[in-house]
Amino acid sequence: MILREEQEMSAAAARALQALEEAGIARETAAHLAVAAGAAAATNSWPPAELDFRLARALHQLGHADASRALLARALPRNENSDNIFSVPPELFPLFRAGALRSAGENAWRLDAAALEKPDAPLELSYARLIELFAARLLPLWENSQGRGELALAGWREHARNFSPARRAAAHRCRAWRRDLAEALNRRALNRGWPASPRVILAEPI
Repeated sequence: MILREEQEMSAAAARALQALEEAGIARETAAHLAVAAGAAAATNSWPPAELDFRLARALHQLGHADASRALLARALPRNENSDNIFSVPPELFPLFRAGALRSAGENAWRLDAAALEKPDAPLELSYARLIELFAARLLPLWENSQGRGELALAGWREHARNFSPARRAAAHRCRAWRRDLAEALNRRALNRGWPASPRVILAEPI
């Protein structure tokens, strides 16, 4: 068991070192970061893409802008290379990797219901759990802006029709989701003492 853990740690460290050197980080700095990253990756069972993402965040915090963007592009090839993503808590990485969450500008994000319904999506989209779960998970996206920003809900009208095939009923359900999510985010923002809470909009007309 110990040997296996050491092998996993070594493999993760080797991958981290290669990624850092390919991103242009000096070998001494890269080696130091790779050892720490390898140990953490093995302990937490991070997949390679998540390791790249966490390394990208670390490099961005250390001021290695070009290298951090290079690693971010490896970790999230379907997302635009936006500095906005460096503020994302690592716990939200699966949503980005699945294409369910994307940067939409400064302090603005887009949550795609269609991507959440894919078999490999990290969260089940059901109304019973949706509102409070997403509010709790997503609120840290606006930590730096103290609640100022926006969340656009994409594809939720089509998702609502899975519950209510009639167009009018689906539209009513979709508006209720938007309202309830906005209120849940607002409650949490108030609890943190923020001066604002994220605006929640529907990306498509209903």
